Amino acid sequence: MYSITTDENVTVGFSGTPTEYETSGITAYKDENETQLPGLKYGDVLYAGNGDEVSLTLGNTPPEGFGFNGYTTTGGTLTGTDNPYTLTMPDADVEIGATYEFLPNAILYLDMNGQQHYCVEYTTLDGSENDYTLTAGWYVADGTINFAGKITVQGNVHLILKDGAVVNVDTESDYGIGVGANENYSLSIYAQSTGANKGQLHVYGSKCGIYAIKSASVNINGGQVTATGGTDYGIAINSASVNINDGQVTATGGTYGIYAYIGSVTINGGQVTATGNKDGIRAASNGVVTINGGQVTATGNINGIHAYSNVTINGGQVTATGDTYGIFAYSGSVTLGWTNATDFIRASKYKVGTNGSISIASGKTFITEDDATYSSGTLNSEQLAALAGKTLYPEGVIFKEVAGYGEGSDGWVFIASPLAGSIAPTNVHNLVATPAEDFDLYYFDQTGGNNGKEWKNWKPSTSNIPNDDPNFNLVNGQGYLYATKYTKKLAFGGTFITSNEPVEVPLDYDADQPLAGWNLVGNPFTVEATMTDGDNNPVSYYVISGQTVAPYEGTETTIEPFTGVMVKAEGTGESVYFTKASSNAAPQPNNGSLQSPSPRSLNLSKGRLAIKPAFRQAQRPCWTTPS
Repeated sequence: MYSITTDENVTVGFSGTPTEYETSGITAYKDENETQLPGLKYGDVLYAGNGDEVSLTLGNTPPEGFGFNGYTTTGGTLTGTDNPYTLTMPDADVEIGATYEFLPNAILYLDMNGQQHYCVEYTTLDGSENDYTLTAGWYVADGTINFAGKITVQGNVHLILKDGAVVNVDTESDYGIGVGANENYSLSIYAQSTGANKGQLHVYGSKCGIYAIKSASVNINGGQVTATGGTDYGIAINSASVNINDGQVTATGGTYGIYAYIGSVTINGGQVTATGNKDGIRAASNGVVTINGGQVTATGNINGIHAYSNVTINGGQVTATGDTYGIFAYSGSVTLGWTNATDFIRASKYKVGTNGSISIASGKTFITEDDATYSSGTLNSEQLAALAGKTLYPEGVIFKEVAGYGEGSDGWVFIASPLAGSIAPTNVHNLVATPAEDFDLYYFDQTGGNNGKEWKNWKPSTSNIPNDDPNFNLVNGQGYLYATKYTKKLAFGGTFITSNEPVEVPLDYDADQPLAGWNLVGNPFTVEATMTDGDNNPVSYYVISGQTVAPYEGTETTIEPFTGVMVKAEGTGESVYFTKASSNAAPQPNNGSLQSPSPRSLNLSKGRLAIKPAFRQAQRPCWTTPS
């Protein structure tokens, strides 16, 4: 007897009437005439003998976006076009599979968790959907689509914004998009990607941009979504919910950016900017605002975040700014917490009103840039006053101060990340400045890469300045060229290297390059470190001073934490090794076999503003070869 099994997308069973024998666990099958059919089932596996013609019932589940194309078998002969199929068994085990073909009309989209899915049944929008009413189902936006009137959602509507799509809803009606004429309606918005080409939805209403009522929900899972209300709200709910899971969301209102009257506004991710002439985000009556993640900026001419009801910050990077208060708990409660080491909360000023409270979440501790610590519990008026304009970071964050070129410093520094693995620049607190012209971040690549530039520039995706590597991360053990207009403290939070074992940093060497062997490396620890070669000999290195990279000639025997240095390999296969400095370590001179002590100059003017023309035209710092 041989087994009959299937792959993960196929199901199989014998046709006929089963008879199970309890004592043996075997199931046999008969046809409609009570004639015994070939084949047996034992447990969950089917068996048949060589030459048996077994009758099978097959099923399959195509992957999303694919259609069924037929069954396959690893042996024997499978005949038939529909159930039941007939399999003539070979003298071997058999696995039955299926083939699928991609459906040409399948549309890719990203769900609320960023996972890829496909939709195959949908309506393509053209701007004339039944007097701008969307009934239950899936819709796809492709290209530029203009709606001259409001859109009313009736049912559970899913909208996919294809890459490059632009949907404009511009109306003098009270709202641009309304959800919830009856209970439990929903509007869910999806994108195909997260980059600069992601689809866009722009909504304007004379009073409110996007409005949800009567237990309805608005779920933004991606795309660039702007909701603008002329006199009142960008996004508003009344007995409904708004959930922002990803995407770039801008809510602007003549009164409030985001307004939760009764119901809930939950932000789990994405980049959310809420701006109002009064408050950026307001939770009123029984409205609840919860921020679990993402980058949230709330700005108001009066308050950034205003809580008549409850506002809970469990995580994310939250900035609240108001001419009066950043965070105002009038009669509700504001709870401040964090989830990830990259989270932070910054408010221009805090205020508690009648029956209001502001507290640190249970089990959480924050630290500020001046090393003040705030642990779980209600914050008193003195503490709230001290926090005005300060940033609350998760405990364990460590700081590196960088002098600003706009305040008289030389401008350029070599920095390094002490975090294990890698981290996105946007997750290093204060590293990125707004506007993007107020900072520069470069990494060094001696090969020049595909654009011929040894110095690779990084800018955030929201910047209009060209970006040499949008996917760039700061990597432990590497160094980077950095400048900031204003003095700031960079804050690194995450997993640090606690082991005392040396960290090896391999060096690149390409003999065909003008800058062959040059590498920008960095101290990988949170403490001072020594640097040696593979034979445990000290390695001399280059530092940046003003506009010059020159050999370090000081007396210190260690490299400071957060600090990058340049070294030069003389061949392939070389590495440097960083070791945590010991208080009883013998002094070691900073000279070694990896590089020659020739100074090199960077073609950089002092300070960020002065170097803009040279830097942007040259596209990179340039080495001057020494004579």
